[in-house]
Amino acid sequence: MNRISYLIFFALSLGLAVSQLYENLARLGYASQIDNWDGSMTANLAIDGNTNGHMSGRSVAHTRSTGSSAWWKVTLPRPMYIGKITIHHRVDCCMHRIDGMTVYVDGQLVDTLYRAGASNTIDNINRMAKEVMVRGSNRVADGYIQIAEVEVWGMQEDVKCYDSSGKEYRGRESFVRSDGKTCTCGVNGLVCRCEGQSISCPAGSYKWTDQVTCVAECIKHDGYCSSTGDPHYRSFDGRYFDFHGECTYQAASCGDFKVNFKNRDFYNRAPRYTLRAELVYRGVTYSIANRYQAMVNGLAVQLPYIKSFTNGDRVEILNNGQLEIRLQQPSKDKSPAVRIRGTDAVHNGNSYIQAELWLHGSCADITEGICGNWNGNPGDDLTGGSANSLGTLHQLYDENCPAPPEPYHPCDEIPQGKEGAAAICDTLKGAPFTSCHSKVPYGDLNGGVYHNCMTDVCHCFMDKNCACSQYDNYASSCIEAGVDLSNWRSSVDYCPFECPEGLTYMAAGPVPAPTCLNKKPEKEGTVRGCFCPAGKYLQDGKCVDASQCRCLYEGKFYEPGAVIKKEGECQECRCGGSGEMTCSSISCNIPTCASDQILARKDDLCCPYCESDWVEALNPEEKVKEGQDVVLTCQVHTEGLSKKDILWSKDGEEVTNGVSKDGFRLKISNAEEDDDGTYTCTATKGSATSSAEFRLTVDIPEPTVTFKPKKTKVSCKAKKKCQVSFKINKEDGGTVNKKAVQLCKLVEGQLKNCSKMTYKKKKDTFIGKVKKPKVSDSGDYVCVVTEDGKNIVSDPVAVVVR
Repeated sequence: MNRISYLIFFALSLGLAVSQLYENLARLGYASQIDNWDGSMTANLAIDGNTNGHMSGRSVAHTRSTGSSAWWKVTLPRPMYIGKITIHHRVDCCMHRIDGMTVYVDGQLVDTLYRAGASNTIDNINRMAKEVMVRGSNRVADGYIQIAEVEVWGMQEDVKCYDSSGKEYRGRESFVRSDGKTCTCGVNGLVCRCEGQSISCPAGSYKWTDQVTCVAECIKHDGYCSSTGDPHYRSFDGRYFDFHGECTYQAASCGDFKVNFKNRDFYNRAPRYTLRAELVYRGVTYSIANRYQAMVNGLAVQLPYIKSFTNGDRVEILNNGQLEIRLQQPSKDKSPAVRIRGTDAVHNGNSYIQAELWLHGSCADITEGICGNWNGNPGDDLTGGSANSLGTLHQLYDENCPAPPEPYHPCDEIPQGKEGAAAICDTLKGAPFTSCHSKVPYGDLNGGVYHNCMTDVCHCFMDKNCACSQYDNYASSCIEAGVDLSNWRSSVDYCPFECPEGLTYMAAGPVPAPTCLNKKPEKEGTVRGCFCPAGKYLQDGKCVDASQCRCLYEGKFYEPGAVIKKEGECQECRCGGSGEMTCSSISCNIPTCASDQILARKDDLCCPYCESDWVEALNPEEKVKEGQDVVLTCQVHTEGLSKKDILWSKDGEEVTNGVSKDGFRLKISNAEEDDDGTYTCTATKGSATSSAEFRLTVDIPEPTVTFKPKKTKVSCKAKKKCQVSFKINKEDGGTVNKKAVQLCKLVEGQLKNCSKMTYKKKKDTFIGKVKKPKVSDSGDYVCVVTEDGKNIVSDPVAVVVR
């Protein structure tokens, strides 16, 4: 007798209704719908726990499509026992649209709805299933789907979880942890959450509860950033800019993860292109690159790659028409914490990627990188005042690259270049793109996608194929805004998409794509990309039949008969034919620990174990340049600790500034020479303590400004003209801010009596004056240039007043 049968038998034997054992399974699932009425009426609003059917409550999912072609669905993590379904409708208008709506369970019709009030309940489903779908009505002319909430009542299958003490819990069992969070055993492991207070959120935002502080707040919908073409960047706040650095740059960050973009120089000059996108999480680098390469810590892996953790976190590298990286975290609810997509592209035979990045709304205002700070103000995205200063600030330390060149317009170097490029890029002004103009501006000669298109075309010496990447970039922005331009290539005959051999381009391919790991995935939506023909599955870069599928776990193939321990999922599996695996739960034997040990638990190991060194430095050696930020991350192999249990120190002195809300991260901002040193993270649990060390090296660069005084010693007469002159050059070829140059007297190492120097263009010289000098004004004088808030000081010039 399986667990579901046992629970039903147990309930009946006690005279209980089976429904008393039910939970709302929809809260465990993923919601999707054919399209959105606008960007705020998304599918997940129908599984957010809010049954408010008034549009003003901002919890109604609403499609743009109508009739039976319109659909909404919730997909459970795996088949579960469904007993009944309750659908709560919009109630402030248009309830006639309910008549004729149909409900399906795993593709089988279970009911046709009628107007019965604010909700309909469908009883006696009583089956194992994974998907519940609602389709619109053909009985009415305006058969939109408008759902306030869908509740799928039933029971999970048999699962096992273990807490930090090794105690076993079964599916649906829960307990309240010492920090007040309710921990529930489910298909994603032991997930501990708090709900926060009830709040009302304005349009364009939704409620989210911070799982560290348990405080609810209103957050934005996912942010979008991209790097396309040569490369052109679009920040989260919609700022367009060009940056031609050829290093690796932090694009975004949020708490325990960051995203990097790696640029490449193909021609020993601008333009440069994005070659690789990376997710850095828990000390591991997951990356996707040109030519459909997927890597973990630099080693190639087979796809789909899935890394699961016992706390419910999951990293996925997938091929959904193009390569994607996704980080799923229960603390971020149902949408990914971050999603990165790299569309393969080619320029003059050189392959690169169009990098796109979606970031969870809780990261707004705290993210840092070349994608900006996402504070709603595009005007402050270019930290330091330029794209080059922004990129240099977020350049990874361990790469030696030349200074990025100043952005330029390649069309200026071609006769009638701008006119020729405009004639090509004017495609953006016509169909099919006109349907999006009111939602997403396409830009002009000076900025936006239109400008990006012109520069890409001129870099290609008027090859119109080079405009296609920017058309696709504009289509992506339009799709984000709710305008479907997925099939734009069918209207632009010179922009076909070339797929690898055996794959076919689809404007609306299935997401997720069927794979040997999951041959019949529940469709979440569609996307543009390269897919296998129906009935075949992408494996090792080729489309194969089901009979050719092999077992795959964490990017590695296994042969039939092999035993695979899925530690993060607490399962032990045996590989069978056609890539299928038979799995069972892992049982844990709880050890007795020595006095200097605790019962520890790692997020990627199922069972607890004994350990004395239970604090780990994920990035023990860090090097940064002066002015850059760095985050030191401390991983604690136990549960239930909070910020008060974590102590950070530097060279023995306690550090409190920059410590994260959970205590596990220390951020050093605008690093200076004094920040160089050894940092320690110490955790305490009961009477046990453990610590880990970090070594931070701050590289203080040599001055980028050189000074050449006209004279190293200047003699002046009292109360007469007295001048000190310097020629000033920047090593990177840039220009000195003429308003930031001063002449100062050096007194015991301090800058005194500073006054602005005057620039003489003919002599290319800065001149400083000692006004009405006195004998007491004699001494050493220096030229001071201020850049990014720092003073660069020349060698002294001796001034003698007689």
